[in-house]
Amino acid sequence: MVRSSDGAPIMDLGIFTWLQYQKKQFFTDIVEIAIKDKTVNAPDVTASIFQPILFENQDKTNHRIVFLPGLGNAMDFEVLSPVIQPGERWGLEIHIFGVMTYQCTLHPEEHGTITVKL
Repeated sequence: MVRSSDGAPIMDLGIFTWLQYQKKQFFTDIVEIAIKDKTVNAPDVTASIFQPILFENQDKTNHRIVFLPGLGNAMDFEVLSPVIQPGERWGLEIHIFGVMTYQCTLHPEEHGTITVKL
């Protein structure tokens, strides 16, 4: 098993994948998702595995993002953000491939997907 620089295991896909991962540690962009006027500005985005994903609350109300397995996610566990107050940001990295569906627990009409690829 290969481990990343932070000690987390990486899927063993060979040395090419390991080199790609190391390159992304230094040269990857942040995927930004803004919540403004009670809508998600870019609800459906694509990210690379281990690429930082940042939710920014540009709204006047609180939001809380949840990824649930029951929503068709590739993950088999729940990921729940803290309450994101106006002007705050919350970020995560997804360490598995697939489509991850999310929604706001406070405003279920605010939802989207993150497709995670290599």
